[in-house]
Amino acid sequence: MSRALAGGRLTAAALILCSLFALDPGRAEAQSTVENKIRISLDQSLFSLLSTDYEGVPDRQSQTSFGLLGRGFGLSVGASIGKMLFIGGRLQLEWAKDEGDNTELSWGLQPFAELMFADGAIVPFALAGIDIAGVVVTPDGADSVKANTFGFRFGGGAHFFLTDSFSLDPRVEFGWDTRIGEDDGDQDFSSIRFSIVVGFSGWFGGGSAAPTVGGNDGAMQPLPGDAPGSATVANSTTETLDFGDGVSATLYGVPGQNQMTVRFQRRGPAPVLQGCQQLVWQVDGQPAQMAVGYTPTQESSGVLETLEGTTASNNAALLGNARVVMLTVCGASFTLTPQHLQQLADFNQRLQGAAQPQQNDPWGQPAY
Repeated sequence: MSRALAGGRLTAAALILCSLFALDPGRAEAQSTVENKIRISLDQSLFSLLSTDYEGVPDRQSQTSFGLLGRGFGLSVGASIGKMLFIGGRLQLEWAKDEGDNTELSWGLQPFAELMFADGAIVPFALAGIDIAGVVVTPDGADSVKANTFGFRFGGGAHFFLTDSFSLDPRVEFGWDTRIGEDDGDQDFSSIRFSIVVGFSGWFGGGSAAPTVGGNDGAMQPLPGDAPGSATVANSTTETLDFGDGVSATLYGVPGQNQMTVRFQRRGPAPVLQGCQQLVWQVDGQPAQMAVGYTPTQESSGVLETLEGTTASNNAALLGNARVVMLTVCGASFTLTPQHLQQLADFNQRLQGAAQPQQNDPWGQPAY
């Protein structure tokens, strides 16, 4: 097999195209986009630089290619295990016909593993895999010539989630391979390749997508004096934790009473919280569930959604003295900032002297 034809074979340096799970820019950043999903990807090389070293030839042979709609494509299928690891396989096909009417068909089979470093609208990743490839060249009017190669691939990129089911997946990759077997007695060679690849991916299965809790109409405002679920109480105290994008959580309490109310609200163009039945607080690493009811309110610009429940008032002390607090609502999580924690401490101070709660805390534990 000639050097030019060997250089034109599929060296298949292509890494997989990754995940996509819909996330719009306003969604909570802790929402999972890649966890326990099946992924199908289609990709195309935009740029490729191949350098081949032939046995007995002093100079390396180089070849470059450009273009989105090139002469081949890659198809990969796999599944994520948790949020960080993806295992899959990729099939790459290339075909070409040169000016001398020589036809070349290349194939590559590439098992790989991908390590993902984040979970959200943008998911950076690194990848490593094995490259098993081959080429069949059929000269005009002559018998076919074959060669097989074995090598390794490494690379990295990012998945940019565009919708609930698709992502754009640019990446760069490096590959090395060498000829294996004794096919047709041609000279041995090895090659390295650098490629820039772009693709699209679809993600299926796994858990249901957490709703987009972000809105577009600004932060909620406190409702001072309003004791949810009852008549207005003049001496009630409130504290509103503003998460931005139309999302907030407001705590209501009355000094001397054994219960307080938590109201989570989200303002947006369409409802997404209908199925939510609880808020989950992570207080210094310990989870506690709080039952809530759901109330939608139609507005001119969309809908105001409210999740509301009550809990023992001395849980305010637990929240006010915590170092790390996370609130999870329907799969979307909010880590409280130092400012939020100071607000909880201030709220607790205003409730000092409240009576001890009865043993009916809806968080699932008395006083937490």
